[in-house]
Amino acid sequence: MGDETEVLDLRQRVIDLRRQVAASEGRFRSIVERSTDGAIVVDAAGIVRFANRAAEGMLGRAQSDLLGQTLGFPVVAGDVAEVDLLSPHGEIRHAEMRVVESEWEGEPVSLALLRDMTERRRMEDELGYQATHGPLTGLPNRFLLGDRLNQAVARVRRSGQSLAVAFADLDDFKAINDRLGHPVGDQVLVETGRRLLGVLRPADTAARVGGDEFVVICEVADQAMADAVVARVTRAISQPVILGDQQVVVRASVGVVLARHTGPDTDPASLLAAADEAMYREKRRARVDQRAR
Repeated sequence: MGDETEVLDLRQRVIDLRRQVAASEGRFRSIVERSTDGAIVVDAAGIVRFANRAAEGMLGRAQSDLLGQTLGFPVVAGDVAEVDLLSPHGEIRHAEMRVVESEWEGEPVSLALLRDMTERRRMEDELGYQATHGPLTGLPNRFLLGDRLNQAVARVRRSGQSLAVAFADLDDFKAINDRLGHPVGDQVLVETGRRLLGVLRPADTAARVGGDEFVVICEVADQAMADAVVARVTRAISQPVILGDQQVVVRASVGVVLARHTGPDTDPASLLAAADEAMYREKRRARVDQRAR
């Protein structure tokens, strides 16, 4: 009789424990289902056992599509990492993932908690862009130009190429502002930036470093290629700018210096100063030629 009682007590304890586990899992499901963070339960084989609605939205997939599948990125207890979530429609969302050990239906699992960082990443990228590009032309500013120039100098020292640095200044730009107004002057600057990008290679850099001053850097093989870059830049800028029913004629003085990988003349600050001086020499030469005519 005593043995039967002990068996009955044991069975009751098992039943009570199962009820407690079920109640605990029910509370767990309820909590994570209401969470604004994504929650995904992954077993030891990396198979999804559960995903809440927030996770469905972040992944762009229904739970029925996720269950029994792998996520495509590792889920390891203890990890804190940023992951890119690609939906079936090609949308990419960025999330911070924290993984903790847990238990699901009596088995050890990993619980991945996903916090959507897409908007924060977008804002960071936008602020970074604003800090390194001019708001009017969208070209790199002096800060980003310095970084690009440092990288270019390092590359040509390794590659054996040369680096052309061209400094362009729009002639008599103040007269355009005074005669036609600053809005027209701004449009001329925007069009100048657009034209520079149109005649350069993707790997080259065009930057606006002052009111009407632009700098171009490009890796070239020799002086002839550097001169060809200057010719393209000068020709592009000098084409009349059509603004509505008026035509604005722009001229530019462009100076260029060539830094060879074997020479001592590859200090970025010195290159910019030398290109600036070459531009002023070109401007003075053009004025002498104009008076001679």
